[in-house]
Amino acid sequence: MGVVQIAEFNNTIIGKVHLEVRDGIGGIYGLGVLPEYRRKGYGREILIKSVQLLKAKQVNEVMLQVSVETRVL
Repeated sequence: MGVVQIAEFNNTIIGKVHLEVRDGIGGIYGLGVLPEYRRKGYGREILIKSVQLLKAKQVNEVMLQVSVETRVL
């Protein structure tokens, strides 16, 4: 199973995540939230819902792909 889930708030797309199950392992890839919706808890909610969806598929493990961007403030 591989599916892209779209996150909406007030009928507006605010983000997305790609979920995949392979050999009993769930994967969360490409989770993103539009800049104007960041730091408001939407990313956390997308992640929690993603784990719940994968658990419903009876996965044994969940793997999360992350990308780090370094910025100088």
